[in-house]
Amino acid sequence: MTSELKRQNRIVAVSLTEIGENHIKAGIPNQDAVGVDFMNDDFVLAVSDGVGSCKKSEYGSSKAVTICIDLFKEVSKDKIKQDETILISEILRRWQIAFGDDCNEYCATLQTIMKFGNKAYLISLGDGFVAITSEGMKIISPDDKKTFTNETKCLSKSLGVEDFWTKCFDLDTNMNYTAIACTDGVSNAITQGSELDFVEEIERGITSERLESELKDFMADISNYSFDDKTLGVVKYERQSR
Repeated sequence: MTSELKRQNRIVAVSLTEIGENHIKAGIPNQDAVGVDFMNDDFVLAVSDGVGSCKKSEYGSSKAVTICIDLFKEVSKDKIKQDETILISEILRRWQIAFGDDCNEYCATLQTIMKFGNKAYLISLGDGFVAITSEGMKIISPDDKKTFTNETKCLSKSLGVEDFWTKCFDLDTNMNYTAIACTDGVSNAITQGSELDFVEEIERGITSERLESELKDFMADISNYSFDDKTLGVVKYERQSR
């Protein structure tokens, strides 16, 4: 398991990724990617899961995360307008250009959150989920589980802007909040329908000082029955120390 802790003012971010046992046995690399970055009190969190049937999907997922971080920086510096349609269009355009006609060998899902001032943008494509809770306020991306195993929307040559789910809303920055993004290796290990309870428990029950250790314990526990790659990113804002 690889984990990283970052702090910015009153925000703490923890990202964790672990290769699945099934991939170790098959000699396949970890196809997940995760990234977090800050600009003052704003942040971007992104996770991506390379589609297993695609030959180079670990590069596709890594590129998706890099694109989200680059876009966040450009919007923060007013180089790109802060608009959800523009964000999605740029993610898709840049990813497709990066891999050209061969991009279907690099397919990947994407879950990302970007915060600019009091505006939060949630963007979801494929399985896994992105969510945020804040003292009773709850938002989560819709369930993308399909009838057939491994069937999910993903970054690809034929994908369109309309295939993304997105939500833009006002976030009260005077309140505590927790944002999370995870791949399906994590979401499939959480009881369906209790995902927001999981996020709220992190918001209300785990202090920033204990966040990394608690998430490591959680990842170690689900590794006993989730054999896919597992990747989780959490950004937690505490208005005041507890």
